[in-house]
Amino acid sequence: MSTFAKDLSDVYVYPNPTKEGTEKITFANLPQRAKISIWTMDGILINEIEETDGNGGVDYSLIDLSGNKISSGIYFYTISAKSVESEQ
Repeated sequence: MSTFAKDLSDVYVYPNPTKEGTEKITFANLPQRAKISIWTMDGILINEIEETDGNGGVDYSLIDLSGNKISSGIYFYTISAKSVESEQ
């Protein structure tokens, strides 16, 4: 049984807030295909991850594009739903 969402209205992230030593956060209730971009408050792109297996969730390992662990703080994310039909 699949638990993916039909739209982006109920996406959530956990744990939020994270605690010291957190290794990952999870984006949940995503559509079957989605692209997540993570940004600093200054508008700098930290990383991009994708939901591709259709299960409605994806983990983010808190690593930036250079391979460094990000520091604690406030980050923004944008999510774009991708069409399943366009990938076939």
